[in-house]
Amino acid sequence: MFGLFKKQRAQTAAPDPTREFFRACNVYCQPDADQVIIAAVYNHGGLMAEKPGGATIVKFSDSARLHEAVRAALEACEYEEDFNYSDHKKSDWPAYRASGYKTIKRFEAEFIRLLVKGVNEKNLYYDVTTPKFGEFGLHLTITVNAYGGNYGEAIQYIVEKYRSVGARL
Repeated sequence: MFGLFKKQRAQTAAPDPTREFFRACNVYCQPDADQVIIAAVYNHGGLMAEKPGGATIVKFSDSARLHEAVRAALEACEYEEDFNYSDHKKSDWPAYRASGYKTIKRFEAEFIRLLVKGVNEKNLYYDVTTPKFGEFGLHLTITVNAYGGNYGEAIQYIVEKYRSVGARL
């Protein structure tokens, strides 16, 4: 009778390919140079890591091409439960490598990094969020409908507002 309630050992199952998860991508904008780098990512249960070879470069001024590149990067986002970050160097950063810049410091200074991330696991809407700025760590966010919105126009709009507000602070 006492054996009926014995603890069962937890079994680790293979990841479910139909599992819902937050899709995301990183978007690095340099409007003065008319350049955007879109980087597909892995979702590691909330942590994000850019996929090697998953960066695309498009013109900032071409909202249609920017829209398509972001959609493709979001589709390429994969859920991967385990990931070993310890064997990666910062210089392996896919967006940085795609930029062709000689130093990471210059890359980080000249590009505005936006995060495009699903609002929930259904990914019907995506938030486009700027880096924090100002004394109180403000950031701007715009929400885009996954099926009726235009990522390119939203990115151009939020970068314009980010630069405008940041110049006043």
